[in-house]
Amino acid sequence: MRIGVLDILVDSPRNWINFAYRGVLKKQYESITPQAVAVWCRQLGHEVAYTAYYGQRDPRQLLPDGLDLVFLSTYTQSSALAKLYRRQGILTVIGGPHAKSFPRDCLRFFD
Repeated sequence: MRIGVLDILVDSPRNWINFAYRGVLKKQYESITPQAVAVWCRQLGHEVAYTAYYGQRDPRQLLPDGLDLVFLSTYTQSSALAKLYRRQGILTVIGGPHAKSFPRDCLRFFD
């Protein structure tokens, strides 16, 4: 199985102040759990691509094509990205504190 793990660190609008903040500080807020998920999937024999999105470009360009499952560590507000992957027939999984706190909300957008 081909799995993509995307740690989404950005939830702010695109302007020059936020762009500077993202480039210098935001990318250092990567979570340990998405990295652990990537390692666990590799240990189970899956082909895994891990990356973090901090506003550098279109997040869909950060993961390879032909994935079977995408794990997103994010807030439900980033559900538009999950919808794009679901339209391609890719299973989507959300993780992080938001998923733990609001599981019913997440089920509207993620598998």
